[in-house]
Parts: sequence; structure tokens; C-alpha cells
Amino acid sequence: MKARILFTLIFSTIFLSSNNAQMNTTKLLNPFRIDIDPMERLLLINIENDPDSLYIGFEPQVFDDQINGSGQLVIAWRVDGKVDVYHQPGLKLSPEKYNIAGKGLANMLEREMPDAFFFVS
Repeated sequence: MKARILFTLIFSTIFLSSNNAQMNTTKLLNPFRIDIDPMERLLLINIENDPDSLYIGFEPQVFDDQINGSGQLVIAWRVDGKVDVYHQPGLKLSPEKYNIAGKGLANMLEREMPDAFFFVS
């Protein structure tokens, strides 16, 4: 199973050292929050060099797990920097999760997509 890792910068990396007679320790404050999101398939389609009037790229994804549910979604990257998320009804998605992409979430739209498939050979 593939995983998507999202990095969110929380604060700058700081190394703290403690020197005393009994022990020498170094602490690392991690500047990232790492969320792992189970994903079956992912494809990045960039049309930035030949965009249409609304989109510059697409990111189709397939999920089949207890966290996200089962189905496909497409993150559509807009020319204004925001994203639209089109998803099948079988997915359980949180808009906050997609608001971090680009300049934020513009629309989250549920669609049936009955003929959707995702095959890469």
C-alpha cells in the first residue's frame, strides 16, 4: 500500500544540548507533523504548459481503507492557485485536509463517477 506523507511546518528546528557531570544529552524538536494517509493509487497530471481556462493540473487518487472509505477523487489544481476536489460518495473526506493544498480549497464536490477507473501499467 502506498502512503502519502504530508509535512506541515510547525516551528524551526532547534537543537538543545545539556551538559552536566552525570549525563550529556541532546534533544531535537521536530519541526514537522507527519500524517500518513493510506492510498491505493496516485497520478500527477501537469498541464501547466498548456492549461485550459480553469485548471493547470489534476491529481487522481484511489482509496480503499477504513480511514478514507472506498472510491476515487480528483484534486484539480486551478490557475488561481486554489484546488477543487471531486470525489465519489463512498469516500469520507475532511475539507480541512485539502485546504492546505496550494492557496486553499475552493470547492469540494461529490460526484457519482460511475465509469471511473484507474489503471496504470
